[in-house]
Amino acid sequence: MVRYSKRSISTTVSDRLIEILSSLLLRKNKNELKLVLDLLLTKAERTMILKRIGIQYMLLKKNDKGLICEILKVSSSTVAYYAIQLETQKEELASLLKSILLSEKMSGMLEDIIANILIQPHLYGSHKRIESNYKILKERKKYL
Repeated sequence: MVRYSKRSISTTVSDRLIEILSSLLLRKNKNELKLVLDLLLTKAERTMILKRIGIQYMLLKKNDKGLICEILKVSSSTVAYYAIQLETQKEELASLLKSILLSEKMSGMLEDIIANILIQPHLYGSHKRIESNYKILKERKKYL
């Protein structure tokens, strides 16, 4: 359970803290971002935030709610809550996640084109092994 002070802070202080937080979160290096999140959040808070993002992302990908519950280890009521919230209130987050989804679809199409060019029987190496590894990787990316 999160403990916080009941005394509120002014809006100017709050705005400045949001600016600082956004500069911390806009790290180009994934390791730096992970370090910042590790320092700021407890393990439970990190897990909670990641699951919330995962639920909304998987809902936008039109995954089955039961599958979301199984993969992210959340209850069906949690998934239903975020499905309703995504439909009614959170247009900004949905648009951000949709832009990420669109860029992933574009990169997936490019990966498919490159894979079709590179995975040829007449090229050197075991093309069947490369093709099977590519199919496994594509299957893993299917849901998340």
